[in-house]
Amino acid sequence: MNEPSLSRNPTSIAGAAITTAGAVAFIVYVLFETFGWVTGAYSALFGYLVAPAIFVFGLLLIPLGMWREGRRRKRGRLPWSWPVIDIGRKRTRQIVGAVVVLTIINLGLVALASVGVVHYTESNQFCGQVCHTPMTPQFTAHAASPHSRVNCVSCHVGPGASGFVRAKMNGTRQMYEALRGTFSRPIRSSTTEAPIRP
Repeated sequence: MNEPSLSRNPTSIAGAAITTAGAVAFIVYVLFETFGWVTGAYSALFGYLVAPAIFVFGLLLIPLGMWREGRRRKRGRLPWSWPVIDIGRKRTRQIVGAVVVLTIINLGLVALASVGVVHYTESNQFCGQVCHTPMTPQFTAHAASPHSRVNCVSCHVGPGASGFVRAKMNGTRQMYEALRGTFSRPIRSSTTEAPIRP
């Protein structure tokens, strides 16, 4: 009798599930974006960065699990098998039910938190007071300017995924400069290199 495939192990099975979830999330996001059901400069964070990262992470888990299972079998261990879950027992049904309910609640909480994070990170307060504290004079000037009702991300984050990625890469560099204190004073415009003054 042939041994079960090396891919039949908890790590590889979890990797396959994570990969599938990442693929479904990416496809759903693309459909939502196509029909205009999702908007905002930060929506691409999920669709074009998080979902593909989840997909790739799951793919990496599959061969990792196979490698670990192969090593385990070489040490003389029996092939991994599914644990026996007896749904006929009342205690087992209670545990499975609790896990399902708690999982649904946790997914709901994470979804609500994600929406809140995206909404907050698109606010002018986040941009001017949290993310870019060296730009306090510009933030103050913006609040008193005629275009104060226009969100920072409307102008400073380009459209689509490419604009989002460019903005985040630039933001990473700016964060590094802010931590080291090597940013220019006063802050200069990225287009004219002239000092930005209130």
